Amino acid sequence: FYLIRESKRRDESSAWEQARSTHTSAAYNDYLENYPEGKHHQDARRAIVGLKTGSRFQRLLREADEFYNQGLYQNALKKIKEAKRIKVSRQLNILEKQINDAIAKNRE
Repeated sequence: FYLIRESKRRDESSAWEQARSTHTSAAYNDYLENYPEGKHHQDARRAIVGLKTGSRFQRLLREADEFYNQGLYQNALKKIKEAKRIKVSRQLNILEKQINDAIAKNRE
């Protein structure tokens, strides 16, 4: 019994280390499928949420930049506002300043 339990613990630990080193939603989901009540199941769930949040932020930032490049400044500012609900970054602030500068320049 002890050897079986110890082997399962090592397998779970190895699966967790693999998920962490890969750091993808798929890897964390694989860990959760194989070890739904594993030692690191809460960490895996948090990592998945973090990856989704990060990718959503990056998508919004990219969309804001695309709108800015097309001259659709109000649409870009809307995307920046959405992105700021997730997190504030230096890159986001720089893009917002560029958009506001472009709006002010167009008013002149």
